[in-house]
Amino acid sequence: IEPLINALQDSDELAQNKAAFSLLQLNAVDALIEVLKSDVPDVRLKAVKTLGLIKSYQKKYCSQDVVNQVIEAISILSEDPLRSIREAVEESLNQLRR
Repeated sequence: IEPLINALQDSDELAQNKAAFSLLQLNAVDALIEVLKSDVPDVRLKAVKTLGLIKSYQKKYCSQDVVNQVIEAISILSEDPLRSIREAVEESLNQLRR
């Protein structure tokens, strides 16, 4: 999982997206939640967006407890200094609450 987490910081957006999708497929929720603490804004942004998709991609394996854990983790970034991250948080929360 660590190489995929590192790939979220890659300068190539395609590599970031592939890593994010792979983490979703692996249901690596805890690892993605940890990435929310990154000092790198683009990495936080990618983690927020990826976690917002977990319910869509993992319908069979994603319990409501996991969704609640993700909602709680993402909500912390609703006060992030960067507007793009706050907007991504709002969008992800809407996706998770559907």
